[in-house]
Amino acid sequence: MNPLARVDKFLNSITMYRLVLYVLMVLAAYSIVLAFRGVLYHGGFSYVVSLVVIVAACYLTNLACAKVFSVPVNVESWIITAFILYFLMFPATSAADAATAVFAAVVAMASKYFLTINKRHIFNPVAIAALAVGATAFFKGSMPAAERFFDSGNVIWWVGTPAMLPIVLIGGFLILRKIRKFAMFFAFVIGGIITTFILSYFIDHVSFVPMLEQSFLSWPLVFFGTIMLTEPFTMPPHRRVQILFGLAVGLLFSARYHIGPLYSTPELALVIGNIFAYAVSMKCRLMLTLKEKKLVSKDTYEFSFTSDAAFTFHPGQYLEWTIPEQHADNRGNRRFFTIASSPTEDQVKLGVKFYQPSSAFKEALLALPEGYQIAAGQLGGDFTLPKNPEKKLVFIAGGIGVTPFRSMIKYLLDKKEKRDVTLIYCVKTEDEIAYRDIFDLAEREVGLRVIYLVGNFLTDEFIRKEVPGFADSVFYMSGPNVMVENYKDLLRKMGIRRSAIMTDYFPGF
Repeated sequence: MNPLARVDKFLNSITMYRLVLYVLMVLAAYSIVLAFRGVLYHGGFSYVVSLVVIVAACYLTNLACAKVFSVPVNVESWIITAFILYFLMFPATSAADAATAVFAAVVAMASKYFLTINKRHIFNPVAIAALAVGATAFFKGSMPAAERFFDSGNVIWWVGTPAMLPIVLIGGFLILRKIRKFAMFFAFVIGGIITTFILSYFIDHVSFVPMLEQSFLSWPLVFFGTIMLTEPFTMPPHRRVQILFGLAVGLLFSARYHIGPLYSTPELALVIGNIFAYAVSMKCRLMLTLKEKKLVSKDTYEFSFTSDAAFTFHPGQYLEWTIPEQHADNRGNRRFFTIASSPTEDQVKLGVKFYQPSSAFKEALLALPEGYQIAAGQLGGDFTLPKNPEKKLVFIAGGIGVTPFRSMIKYLLDKKEKRDVTLIYCVKTEDEIAYRDIFDLAEREVGLRVIYLVGNFLTDEFIRKEVPGFADSVFYMSGPNVMVENYKDLLRKMGIRRSAIMTDYFPGF
């Protein structure tokens, strides 16, 4: 197994949130070691105090807000916010520094509950906290208390130092590899480079290269782009819009401007980007009530929910599902799953395969009684039907990877829309086939062609024989990661263009 395959195996074993938490914890430990060795600007004790104060303030504020608003607490959320704040705030060398850190932590956590529309928070909480700390500068002098307890210089993004960069790069790469947001990150970097070039040549009349080096070595460009920009609640749901989002934030990140009393900072760039992301994203957070669960194939259950709010989605998209009051394992109490239902159906359906042993999340899901509510949000995904109905489509499903195809095919059925679609459903045994009734009906009514590949691997000979005109088709694949990667390589060797191969992916599974 090559080193990158080993990395992917590890990444596939944990959720996105847990990975981000692990990266931040390693970064924090590394920074404290550097501080005690005199590499950073302040003593190690001040960094330890800062981290403890911020973590405690975030925990207590989040606990209080969750009780007041009666909402489920996400296991990793508050502590991820705390660690990110730690890398922005001036180390606690005085009581005033500690007070500012507490203020920032309270604002960050409270923003998740107060700055919301339809239960969905709009802004990156750390960015809002940093803006709030900066805003205290306008009260200094006129309010003695503010002068005593707040220092507007406390948001210094000290993580953007050469000594921290190697670990930031490694951690950032792992996060981008896990969530597959390299395109958005590089768009952000390109935006920052464009602005830096304009400033150096046309405004400051200085050499471009030193300014560019400073952007990477002494400015939090990598940390910001890999950890903060990718915060899932406050970025757009679709790849093309994510690239535009990254480019726009990158342009603002390195620019010099002001909006009234607000002057250009990394946090302001992100807040402006968050407004754009909200405008193009799902506008609410759903509360879903379990109505029914049933066995649809061996070890596979379908869960049907009613939603407290109407929402629009495309067949094949996913949601993030949260089970409150779950005793979480090391993967947390949140998962991303494809919506198994069609937008034409009244209920929101989820199809889940249960293995032995199952995760704590799946065990909790299976044990849910009817009438129980879970939360869902972060609608996203580009694994959807092409707009052109004339395209020939080949769906390749492995195991429970059939759920997005169930959504698409049920949609075509309900809309009575005929397309040239072949479904190749790969299972180990006959009793693992799910949703056969829907696929059989689609064969009769909209011309779907279904091939059940039981106990065998897909080969190029099989495709050439069973899929006439495969060379002109668009292939959609969903299933276990190893299967998808192997079959993607198979299709490439058969001469299928990369652009004609669509793979289902959602972060954090």
